[in-house]
Amino acid sequence: MNRRLVALLLAGLLATACSPSVSVGNRAGFPVRAIVSGDDGTRNVHLVGPGQTVNGDLPEGTYSITIVPDADWVAYALTLRERLESRLADPSNLTPSDVTEIVARLVEIAARLRAFDRATGVATCRAKVAADAIAVAEIVVGSDGRLSVTCSGPAAGT
Repeated sequence: MNRRLVALLLAGLLATACSPSVSVGNRAGFPVRAIVSGDDGTRNVHLVGPGQTVNGDLPEGTYSITIVPDADWVAYALTLRERLESRLADPSNLTPSDVTEIVARLVEIAARLRAFDRATGVATCRAKVAADAIAVAEIVVGSDGRLSVTCSGPAAGT
């Protein structure tokens, strides 16, 4: 490698190491879209599945994260449920373990659809992040069934 290429790679790594990032974790029982916005106009949308965490870039300063249940997932879940139910309609091609597995998946889909139906509205949080920090956001469904998100860092004014 020539020295110029090494210098450019090093400069890029240093620039990346000093820019803030965000880690968004989803503890809700269904996928959501996390819309990460900076006051500088940047906007990134992340699809975050249940139990998953995604990482992304974040501008320094005030940021907001808006959480919206992923409606595309509902269509997928309903289609999958239909396929699984049709497999159960013809049990002659299924082993007892196949039936057990299908029923377990149907129960899981039903529980996630119920959680999705109960989770009302859109959740938003705002905070500030320093140049070299990692912001952390956590998505949950509260005991009242409402979607909620918390952002790390000092609270930001509206």
